[in-house]
Amino acid sequence: MIEDATPYDTAEVCRAAGLAPKTLDSWLLRRALPLLPPGPGTGRSRRYSLLDVTRVCAAAELVRQGISIGIAGRMVGEINGSAIDPATERRTVLIVGPPKPPVGAEGPRPGIICTYRTWEDIELMVRLHFVGATTFTLVDITAIGARTRAALEDHSADMPALPAGAA
Repeated sequence: MIEDATPYDTAEVCRAAGLAPKTLDSWLLRRALPLLPPGPGTGRSRRYSLLDVTRVCAAAELVRQGISIGIAGRMVGEINGSAIDPATERRTVLIVGPPKPPVGAEGPRPGIICTYRTWEDIELMVRLHFVGATTFTLVDITAIGARTRAALEDHSADMPALPAGAA
């Protein structure tokens, strides 16, 4: 599991996700993303963990692929820290499409998150959960996690060091 003690601000999140701040604010106001408080309108600056930033980046990618923010938000809520851990040998992928309703479930899930080692693992998951589907969206969460970390690190390297004693 990755250790993440660095809180990121809204500008860093938007830069990493390729979002306009107004878009992120809109998603937060609609509670489309599963992020922890403080919520919109509290008067406090929101700070984001690496996992939060990765969830925002994954949601942004899904929206760019044509998935609604409502569905994207529900799906990225299932992403956990192990999905973005660069030390793990398994990768994580999020697949969204027209699923087969699970037995005894009230309705179909919009997608699944699965871990894999090979493309055959993904093919099996698609066959099991997306029976008869001709289209689906696949997003590599492990790759998004790596890109997110790189984007955040690149930006922090550009920032000037604070003078001694400054907070």
